[in-house]
Amino acid sequence: MPFYHFPSEFVYWTQISDHDKLKEKIKPEIQNLENLVKDSRSFSLCNVISSYPHTDPYNLFLKDEQIQHSIVWKPITTMLEEMSKKDEFRFINFDHLIIEGGWFNVYKKNHFQELHNHDGNPSFVNGRMYHPFLSLIYILDNPNDTNNTAFKIDEAPCHPRKTDVCFMTSEEKTIKEGTVMIFPSTMNHVVAPSSNDGRITIAYNVLACFK
Repeated sequence: MPFYHFPSEFVYWTQISDHDKLKEKIKPEIQNLENLVKDSRSFSLCNVISSYPHTDPYNLFLKDEQIQHSIVWKPITTMLEEMSKKDEFRFINFDHLIIEGGWFNVYKKNHFQELHNHDGNPSFVNGRMYHPFLSLIYILDNPNDTNNTAFKIDEAPCHPRKTDVCFMTSEEKTIKEGTVMIFPSTMNHVVAPSSNDGRITIAYNVLACFK
C-alpha cells in the first residue's frame, strides 16, 4: 500500500558550476565592505561579521542578475525538477517566486551563529501575497576542513519524546566550498565556531505566492 507524506523539513544541496568565477567576482567586493559592516552593527547572540538585514545598502551587489541566477534560480530549478519525481513533495504548489533579499556573513576564527531560522511575515508585492518559502546558504569560501552548518528538528515523529534530530553537514563531505544548501525558511539551523579566519557565506530568502 502507498504512504501519504505530510509536508516536512528537508535540506537539498548542489555544487555551483561556475563557483570559481563567482568567487573571483564576489569575494573582493565582500572584503572591501567587511570593515564597514563590522563597525555598523553588533549581534548579542552570535559572533559574526554580517551585512544582515537584506535591506542594507551594502548588499546591493547581491541583486546582480547573473549572481542571483547562479546561486538562487538555477539550483532551485534543479531541486524542483528532482522533487517533481518524488511523490512525497507533491505538496509544493506555488504560482510565483521572488527573491526577498540577500546578505553575506564573514567568520573569523571562533565566530559562530546561534540557532535560528529565516521565517517571517507574509508580504504584499504588486498586489499579491507572498509567504516565506525557501532559504539558501552559499559557501563562497571555507578554509575549514568541513562545513560548519547544522540543521535541527525538534521532537521528530517516531522518536522518543523531546528528541532532537540534527543533520551535521560536517559529516557530509559533498557539502563544501562552492555548495549551495536550500531548505525551508522555517528550518532551524546553527553555525558552529569556525576553526580558521575567512569563512564566507551568502544567504538569500525566497518568497512564494501559493496557488
